[in-house]
Amino acid sequence: MRWKTNRLTSRAKADVIMLDGKHIIEAVVDLQNNKLLSWQPIKDAHGMVLLDDFASVQNIINNSEEFAAAVKKRGITDAKKVITTPLTVGYFDGKDGLKQDARLLKVISYLDVGDGNYWAHPIENLVAVVDLEQKKIVKIEEGPVVPVPMTARPFDGRDRVAPAVKPMQIIEPEGKNYTHYWRYDSLAELGFSPQHELSRRADDLHRDL
Repeated sequence: MRWKTNRLTSRAKADVIMLDGKHIIEAVVDLQNNKLLSWQPIKDAHGMVLLDDFASVQNIINNSEEFAAAVKKRGITDAKKVITTPLTVGYFDGKDGLKQDARLLKVISYLDVGDGNYWAHPIENLVAVVDLEQKKIVKIEEGPVVPVPMTARPFDGRDRVAPAVKPMQIIEPEGKNYTHYWRYDSLAELGFSPQHELSRRADDLHRDL
């Protein structure tokens, strides 16, 4: 079996986002011959939100005096504990006075209270509009102040207390039928395995006893 001789060469289409501006370029690459076949800038379009943008937005929020004043109204004195979620585009058909060609994100935020679950502590009625090119907040949209829920809501079990361990005894009424000797200088765990009964666990390996 072999490819037909008139078969098209392998091609891949890549969307390239320029991180230094609001430009998108579509390129077609010939993978077989390692050649660039086309390079076409796309007008009136924006690229996807990148992880770099997430980090940039967090840094902008953390260093904004205007945003710090807004969260202070909600009882938050340390703006560094605010976690941003830049998941929403910033332009909504010009109804809020923003420009379509600007690279904007509308950012909602949550408060990190140390319980590992900031999603349970939303900062409501507060949206920061961030310009990714200018690296600054261009607008803050506020509504009535809603208290941030402060009750800890951890979902990883850190608030639970482990139950007291009860003693366990293994006896052989008719006497021992095996002997063993072992020593170790690292942490090991004894437990039960459905297949092998008593077993020792160390370094993620199960060993029968």
